[in-house]
Amino acid sequence: RRVLFRSEHQKRFAYSYNVARHLAGAGTSTDITWHKVTYRAAFELDLTENSMLYAYTANGFKAGATSQERYCRGNTSHHLYLPNDGSGVVNPTPAGNCSTAGAGATAVGGIAGESTAQFTTTYALQADAMTTYEAGIKNRFLDNKVQVNFDVFKNTFDHLTGSINHLTFDNTFFQHSTDVTGAKSWGAELETQLVITSNDRLNLGISYTPTEAGVTAAAQPLCFNFGSSSTAAVNLTNTANLAACAARNLAANPATVNWVRFRDGVKTTDPLFQAPRWIASASYSHTFDLDDGSTLTANLQWLYKSTTMASTNYFYDGLQPTFHKTDFTLTYDDAMGKWSLSALVRNIENAAIVQAAESAASRNALPYVELAPPRMWGINWTARF
Repeated sequence: RRVLFRSEHQKRFAYSYNVARHLAGAGTSTDITWHKVTYRAAFELDLTENSMLYAYTANGFKAGATSQERYCRGNTSHHLYLPNDGSGVVNPTPAGNCSTAGAGATAVGGIAGESTAQFTTTYALQADAMTTYEAGIKNRFLDNKVQVNFDVFKNTFDHLTGSINHLTFDNTFFQHSTDVTGAKSWGAELETQLVITSNDRLNLGISYTPTEAGVTAAAQPLCFNFGSSSTAAVNLTNTANLAACAARNLAANPATVNWVRFRDGVKTTDPLFQAPRWIASASYSHTFDLDDGSTLTANLQWLYKSTTMASTNYFYDGLQPTFHKTDFTLTYDDAMGKWSLSALVRNIENAAIVQAAESAASRNALPYVELAPPRMWGINWTARF
């Protein structure tokens, strides 16, 4: 008889070693290494000829990276000023462009009036590492015409490298990489495949995946004046709400208080970006057998995703609302299998789908987003030799 599933117990241990070289300047470089022991342990059990129970756990990692940042460093306080931090110190260019620290230097840990010089630092970002746990069951029924798979899972991210935007003293953004710990996801997935007839197939799937963002340096809320470059950004560490933000800006610049802008910080329990909680899909295909041996196949696909943050970094922007989209393809294959012709329609609903979003480069610009294609249609011809 044909064996559908095979029971086995697996163990795998691996040692990974990575070296990265960062070019720090003319004739100089920095070598940084990452290494980790990874493992995988799995268990499979045939409950019946057509049902298999399984469970496994594994960990893995991706080598880190290096990053280089330039600062204007105070010659007396040794404070590393951010761009325009301290009312007078500007963002250093590769050739150097630092000036005397201004009156605001004391508020950020520097000394007003001190001279500054360019300081460049190269640092290593930790390797991304995660551990996964999964258990499930795979089944086939009705002479293998119906397949039903169900699993539960949990992923814990020991470390992630994220990108965040910090606000500088004059409300412009300063983007850099940051270490994230404690992010995780968990949930369940159900998948069904049905062979209705020799010419009809139906696939259904649904998954539920809550996530948590973990601990990141972007945890503090931010308050800044949307319409004035003269009003400093404020970290609201105690009363993080819009009223407090408006009060701060009203005192600083009454004429533009209506332009006040408040941004929540990223809390540990916030969802990860690019991680919808619900995903559902369905597809149906039917093949028409023509008299000359050629075929005509109609395929309809549907996808649903719940609301998610489309940001590419931990300074959340770009909400993607719940959406669904439908694609349809009609394909003719000649009897000899040498060529095919397809007519297709994508995103029939013409839904606006945000694929990625990033914060704007300054306080007075809106976030920008990358959209998936709108409704589109086309014809494809394929030849096989």
